[in-house]
Amino acid sequence: MLPYLARLPAVTGGVQFKITEGMHNLDKQAFGVPRLQGVDKASGADFTLTATKTLPNAVCGRPLILAGGLRWSRSAQIGLVGFGDNYKVSGEGSVVCMLTDDVALGYEFRVKRSQYRNRRGLMASDDNWHDLFVSWGVVEHLTLAGVWSYIGATGNAVENCLWGFQVQYGF
Repeated sequence: MLPYLARLPAVTGGVQFKITEGMHNLDKQAFGVPRLQGVDKASGADFTLTATKTLPNAVCGRPLILAGGLRWSRSAQIGLVGFGDNYKVSGEGSVVCMLTDDVALGYEFRVKRSQYRNRRGLMASDDNWHDLFVSWGVVEHLTLAGVWSYIGATGNAVENCLWGFQVQYGF
């Protein structure tokens, strides 16, 4: 590789297609509020462009992985309640520090742009997301991960945070 190329980040593009099954039933149960707010489609696609860079010896001689990206989306609450008419651009990023060769600690942030026309009540807005996570590569094919996330008001007024745990075995 040419020396000046090593300083550039890796850039990727992606497409995520989402279908919200039962979106029309949800609209009926919510007395048509999502549809009245401009969220009347059951499917949509997100387009992403992300740059990632690993800094090999950034934190006490350990690698630091930085990622930042743009997302073009029509989704409301990441598509859980449907999709609107207009694409909106939002940003997202993450920082991951490799504490050891097997343990990573990270933070992720995602701006969520609202598709709602009138921002009141439970349909007020899409709150930004924050995640803190730790991941441990136990053996070559087994990984354990835990996460705490702030997801804001996603159609409720009480629970805005969640905990998660993942066991992944790849072969």
